[in-house]
Amino acid sequence: GFPIEESLGKKLTSYLATEGRLQKSRYSRQLKGLVSGKLQQCEFELPLLTRERKIIWLECKLDVIGADQDSLTIFGCLDDISKRKKAQQELEFLAMHDHLTGVNNRHYFDNVINQMTASAARGRDRHALLYIDLDHFKVINDTFGHNRGDIVLRDIATLLRSRVRKSDVLCRIGGDEFAVLIYNCGHEQAQTTADAICELIQGYQYSHAGQQLAISCSVGVCEIDGKMESSAEYVKQADTALYVAKRRGRNLVHFYDPADRESADLRASIDWARRFRKAIEDDNLFLLFQPVMHIKSGAIAYYEALIRLNLPEEGVVMPGDFIPALEDAGEMALLDHWVVSHAIDLLGQISQLHQIAINLSAQAFRDERLVSLIKELLAEKQVDPRRIIFELTESASMTNIAATQRMIEQLRQIGCSFALDDFGTGFSTFSYLKQFPAESIKVDGSFIAQLDKNREDQAVVRAIIEVAQALGKQTVAEYVENEAVLALIRELGIDFAQGYFIGHPIPVEEILQASSISCCARF
Repeated sequence: GFPIEESLGKKLTSYLATEGRLQKSRYSRQLKGLVSGKLQQCEFELPLLTRERKIIWLECKLDVIGADQDSLTIFGCLDDISKRKKAQQELEFLAMHDHLTGVNNRHYFDNVINQMTASAARGRDRHALLYIDLDHFKVINDTFGHNRGDIVLRDIATLLRSRVRKSDVLCRIGGDEFAVLIYNCGHEQAQTTADAICELIQGYQYSHAGQQLAISCSVGVCEIDGKMESSAEYVKQADTALYVAKRRGRNLVHFYDPADRESADLRASIDWARRFRKAIEDDNLFLLFQPVMHIKSGAIAYYEALIRLNLPEEGVVMPGDFIPALEDAGEMALLDHWVVSHAIDLLGQISQLHQIAINLSAQAFRDERLVSLIKELLAEKQVDPRRIIFELTESASMTNIAATQRMIEQLRQIGCSFALDDFGTGFSTFSYLKQFPAESIKVDGSFIAQLDKNREDQAVVRAIIEVAQALGKQTVAEYVENEAVLALIRELGIDFAQGYFIGHPIPVEEILQASSISCCARF
């Protein structure tokens, strides 16, 4: 934009933008290399300021084409690469920023925390990591929809941006999780900042269609103090502190402390939850099917689907090894949703499967998304709801009776039925059974395994059968491991039997030849 007469005689470097001035010494070294004969060619990019104070980018290529004792001939070419540079910068921005909120993304977070970890390890600095999770954010998505949830996330990002300093690094880690990395920060400053963030978000309310919803957050904090070998260890510490904050009531700040009673177990549970998520992504979950026999006829009445986790480094992992960890970490919804989705998909694909029963965890009854997910899947796969039996354990149903009854009613209205699993382990077994709308009950295996040798177990099972029959419910005995137990439960009047004596779990492919199949999916 400058006139020719104004530009003649001026050095090209006098038009350099700030970014170019910082690279001026590098340009000079390359030019000196050409003049001295050390280099035969070089190229670099120059950001120049126009008369209107806009930046244009030039690519400068220089080649030595002739040289003798008295002279040096250099051929130069300047190309305007502004469009290419703009596209490159946009790509770099997208690579490092969250498209929804505009704050830094997980990739940028990883880069910065790696740098912080390295500087702390050299003993130069101490930094802080604040791990922020919005409490019950899922309710917003389920109540108002994901578009409204996105609005809330953008609002929260704006609030957080207004609170942190320019030198702090604000990132969206994923979903409703944010992180703040604070340079040169000790315990007290980190605590103060985290408290202020909690207070700030608590003051935010989302309003839509006359409804208002308050938001709060939990914050886990750790110091990047140079004691850990990798940045991943600090992320685990902050994640653990976050889960402790949630466990202690939410809307809290908790500073990581390895002496916390919850920390060791919780760290292990969080690790399992991460591994389980990865297993879902990598399709490393599968179902095996164990037959359940109708005792009077001796025919296989249905199959129970048992979930397995296949880890490349460990092989097949049984449910007892990962379900307690998922429960502890509050992540059972991952498993509930996976089982529901795959069971209904199976019904849609295989017409020979007359019926599938899906066992729901205790946390399922606090999952406000689950009922709508079930309805959506049934409609999408064109599956008759009457082909679904939902099983839940007695202990799970007792954790929140009102929520349990509400969910049962919603699912019964569309045609699903219910069964009560592990019956006999609760404290109010018989009085609760009368209220619980289950078509069948499965007697807990602890009463069945040694039934032929234990008179007390026989008395309990006999009482369960009498009550079930009086209420018009069918009974299933699990853990039937030998002929003596089978003969005894037949004599007592139990309707169905399951256990290794009846049949081991097998892949679904081996079942498809059966003439009459129903299926019980559980974990």
